[in-house]
Amino acid sequence: MQRSQYRAEEMGLNMAKNIASVIDWLLSGDVAIQYQTRRDFLSNDISELRDRISVEGWGAKLLTKRYEDGSWGGGFYQPK
Repeated sequence: MQRSQYRAEEMGLNMAKNIASVIDWLLSGDVAIQYQTRRDFLSNDISELRDRISVEGWGAKLLTKRYEDGSWGGGFYQPK
């Protein structure tokens, strides 16, 4: 094996380890981030995670800002 080929393989392994650690970090976060990480990076759309977004974490906090009728921003957006 040539030295440059060895370095490329070593760099590939290091990159894979770095990506895995970033994925692990994202999966330890808020449920919305967990869902997006699984859906977008791991091609694993888990409906249970998606359903939890509206009742816990950042998603639930955001939804508490809606008006009682479900509108946002003084009527600029109305539910369909």
